[in-house]
Amino acid sequence: MFLEAGQRMDKIPLTMGSSTSDGWGRFSWELTEIKSLDLDCVKQWLAIAAVEAKLFAGLDLDCVEQCLASGDQRVGYDALQPLDVEKRKALLAEADKVPVAATEATVAIELSLKFDGFFLVNDPSIVSDDTEDHRPMRNHAGFIVLPARSFRGAFRSQAERIIRTLNVKACTTLDPCSSIENSDSIKKLCPVCRIFGSTGWRTAVDISDFIQDEQKETITQEFVAIDRFTGGGANHLKFNAEAVPSPLLKGQITFDVCRIKKWGVGLIALTLRDLIEGDITFGFGASKGYGSCRAEITNLSVSSQAEKLLTEDKKRPNNQDKYKWNKDDKTAVALLEDYVREFQSVINTFPKEVANG
Repeated sequence: MFLEAGQRMDKIPLTMGSSTSDGWGRFSWELTEIKSLDLDCVKQWLAIAAVEAKLFAGLDLDCVEQCLASGDQRVGYDALQPLDVEKRKALLAEADKVPVAATEATVAIELSLKFDGFFLVNDPSIVSDDTEDHRPMRNHAGFIVLPARSFRGAFRSQAERIIRTLNVKACTTLDPCSSIENSDSIKKLCPVCRIFGSTGWRTAVDISDFIQDEQKETITQEFVAIDRFTGGGANHLKFNAEAVPSPLLKGQITFDVCRIKKWGVGLIALTLRDLIEGDITFGFGASKGYGSCRAEITNLSVSSQAEKLLTEDKKRPNNQDKYKWNKDDKTAVALLEDYVREFQSVINTFPKEVANG
């Protein structure tokens, strides 16, 4: 099974560690050698372990180390032997026979963010007494970055605004949804947590970092803090920021259709509409005019399994065999409009927002 997973990583990437939904932990591998222990080696390993357990009973640590140093160390991992060519071919042939799991039902949306003015995500780790007070975050290649988690926070907040506009409850940091302990608990999640995740419930939306398309010169802007009592400039509180003027950032959103009901696709479509129209800001200084942008969908990729799930109960117009999935196709737009209407219908079944006071 492990060999089979490794052989097909190009189709279904494997991940390790935390924040995998933000693009962390992806890795690749290359098969260089297969080693094994035969039955005789395993028996020898166990026999030596049994003898050592009796021999070392009551001995001090130095004596044990001396005995081990003088003995045959070709046991355990040291006794692993490379498979010959024929056995290796046979093993890989067996791995190829393992049934392929169903293709992931994913929709991948590639986006370009065109910022109207200055943009900055502050990186405190590169700030010192000799630099500006706020400096932009960059990747290993020196390009400006909007981290996936920063994009996710702003995108999710906009989805929450849409939900609350319809007088439906969306959780807050002061009143979060309960943690998920079993499948029945999912019903207790608010609409946004069902899509973007909660404690015990992994998000169904994966987001990549948004990377600057091409290098641009930065500018330094000076600021003066305002004294809240006098309305004038506060003494000794002048600061500055290094920002990028009108950058173009590119990234991707991917969501799992198997884990999002069709009304959820409608909510994502509405949130994307707001992003395209410039209603979401990112990074530092939104109140200072920073972070304002408009988005453009540059590519739309729908897996065959996702297409099947999204269109199984829809009539294809003009007797088409399948929907055309691209950003300009009117058929795909009409399909998304259907899911927006489904969202507007289903959302009313969720608990209503309770007015304070």
